Amino acid sequence: MEREQVPLNKTSNRTVLCRSCGAEYPADTASCPYCGTMNLPAAENEYLGRLEGIRDDLEQLGSFTDRKTRTHLRRLHRKMLIGAMILALIIAAAVVIHTNREKVEAEKEKNEYLWQREAFDRLDEAYAAGDYDALTVMYAEAQDEGHRVYSYRHGRFCEALLEIAAASQALEEYEADGDPEWLPWLFRDEISLFAFESRNTLSVEELEVLSAKRAPLLEDFGNRFPIPEEEQQMFLQKLKKDGFISIAECEKYLEEKGMMG
Repeated sequence: MEREQVPLNKTSNRTVLCRSCGAEYPADTASCPYCGTMNLPAAENEYLGRLEGIRDDLEQLGSFTDRKTRTHLRRLHRKMLIGAMILALIIAAAVVIHTNREKVEAEKEKNEYLWQREAFDRLDEAYAAGDYDALTVMYAEAQDEGHRVYSYRHGRFCEALLEIAAASQALEEYEADGDPEWLPWLFRDEISLFAFESRNTLSVEELEVLSAKRAPLLEDFGNRFPIPEEEQQMFLQKLKKDGFISIAECEKYLEEKGMMG
């Protein structure tokens, strides 16, 4: 006997947001139609509805006089009951996993909050003292440790300091051994330093600090890579559009210009 499944706790026209992919769908749907993540309240209602249907059908077995029909229905409902029990176990396991995951995430958020309160004060001290070398080191270490240091109020400034440090390292490595493989890295890192003025998140004071620190690197770029202004702007436009310039592009460009030797 076919029966329309109606959740016991019908949620009318409400919708929910999937905790995995963020999609919105009807609240009485047992799982996200986009990524398949289980919607625990609706899945539980569906399970209870199935049990209710099994109970009703079992009560109606007495109305059938055909022995084969009754045997068939008993087997059918036994399978359905087993399936419902398996679904119940899955739901229970999902609830436990979800609860544990929430606890773990809550603990992570708490630890990150406590870390930021202490670490951001130290970053502020270095920033206020003008100790930008220490600021750069602390910021880089926090990144390596996986902290959300990008939320630091002077985070964009620190990112720019890291870019200058990367270009300085590339220059040191190239001058140390003269390996031409460093040239594309040096080209990419140095030309990116021209883009600081387009970042409206940096203050005038921060731009002044960055300009002083990058000056030797921009001078090296002009002497080492004498490229036309329009081609330099081409790279900067790509950086602004895509957010990065690939090493492969830089290497190809330098080879075409005969600068890799």
